[in-house]
Amino acid sequence: MFHSYVEIPKSPSPKPSPLTLFHLSPSQGFPESSCLDALTHTNNNLERAVALLLNPPPPSTPTVVDMTSNGGGNSEEDDLKLAIALSKQESEQERKQESEQERKPDKVKSAAVRKSGSAALKRSTGTATSSTSPTKPSSSAPVASHPKVVVPKTLSEKPFLEIISRSISRLSPSSLAVDTLTKTLSTIRDNPTTPKFRRIDMNSKGFKRALGNVPGCIDLLTLGVGFTQSSTPNIYTLQFVDSARIYAALETLEAIKIKNYEYNLDRIRRIHDNVIHRIMETQGEEEIKLRAELMRKTPMEPGGMGCSVISLIYNSTGSKISRKFASDDIIRDIFNWISGSLGTQCSWKIESGNFVIVSRNQHPKERLGGEEWREVKERTLQSVGMWPSGELEMVSKESWEMDCEEGRQDWENKVRVL
Repeated sequence: MFHSYVEIPKSPSPKPSPLTLFHLSPSQGFPESSCLDALTHTNNNLERAVALLLNPPPPSTPTVVDMTSNGGGNSEEDDLKLAIALSKQESEQERKQESEQERKPDKVKSAAVRKSGSAALKRSTGTATSSTSPTKPSSSAPVASHPKVVVPKTLSEKPFLEIISRSISRLSPSSLAVDTLTKTLSTIRDNPTTPKFRRIDMNSKGFKRALGNVPGCIDLLTLGVGFTQSSTPNIYTLQFVDSARIYAALETLEAIKIKNYEYNLDRIRRIHDNVIHRIMETQGEEEIKLRAELMRKTPMEPGGMGCSVISLIYNSTGSKISRKFASDDIIRDIFNWISGSLGTQCSWKIESGNFVIVSRNQHPKERLGGEEWREVKERTLQSVGMWPSGELEMVSKESWEMDCEEGRQDWENKVRVL
């Protein structure tokens, strides 16, 4: 049995004798430093030092020391000190290994990333490459996994008829662009030898207003019709009038006017914008008196809390007017405010149904004007959902009837018959 261990100050181990060190010298196959460590740990016991060198303890498993044997004449206290020293050494080795493992990168993840990148590169290029030094795939290399895939041609590489068709299809939602291009190309067709009609200044106000920000317009003029940029910046000229291209473009534009839903809806909105502009430009002594009378019928604008802010969008570009109303003000007050602010003609156009007031607070939009205005004109703002705020829009009757699901379906059925 072991006696209770009392920590004894370490005494320096005696220096190994030259004869003992000779038996464990590097000439016998062991490094000198290992020989010195083994002799130190075994207190110069040659047999146990040889056993320790031949069977070093594994780093992950603790060394089992035979504490019952005499160990060549050593005391039990020496054997216990040796076991404690070996245990400390193994603990230090385990801590070093754990710290090294924490510093090492995730090899499995890195290998997976390298292999997946290499596989993707092989599929895209059809060539075998190393994961450590991948090569950039050539843009012209065929796709190995999809050999029948054909890269589509750019618009400039397509036939001129397809260029014209695709370009006009992109600009069709802009009725002003379609009408302007129709007029421009018709003038060139009728006057093919007049230089001024074959010149376009893209910096002019007219071009910027009608065609400047419309997608497909430049492609139609340059790739489709044949305009080229001159030496002067933003000036495009038509050196040669190709009648086939001009007639193809005009025919496609005319078909858009008849069959395209977006073009016709935008054209109706543009007509409404022109009507509103003329109403607002109407001046005269009588008009001023009538507007003032309508504004007197409108309640005073409240202040502080409890008021409702009403906004009215009156054209397709988003122009609007805003004013505060009390929650118990009625729809008639809003109609008087609209007519007094924009023009007296708005009043009878709303009553006759030519103009429709639409609430944008609901989805889908709710109609407040036109044929139904007599039913809602006495209702309060709060009762129609326009408190504490409301957004209204004034549109034409044709635009209201067309800009809905039923209107689109009716248009498609109409075009199908043509």
